[in-house]
Amino acid sequence: MIAAETHGTELCIARVSLRAHTGLRIDEALSRGLEHLALEEYLDGRETGPLFVTRAGRRTGQPEAWRMVRRLARRASLDGG
Repeated sequence: MIAAETHGTELCIARVSLRAHTGLRIDEALSRGLEHLALEEYLDGRETGPLFVTRAGRRTGQPEAWRMVRRLARRASLDGG
């Protein structure tokens, strides 16, 4: 969590927070829609659609999510980054 808050974007913080606080597996988190959870700051007014989206507005897949986790770990100088 601290690495996400220190080194991550709002998207990174939202993903890491969701998983840390709920224990969802990555595929469970990525399959959620806005109607399932509300993360006000990250959603920035969106009311429908996938919870986690790419810059192009598509649903985030596992490869993108794992790249974000590895990038965040490297920025925070964590082992395995």
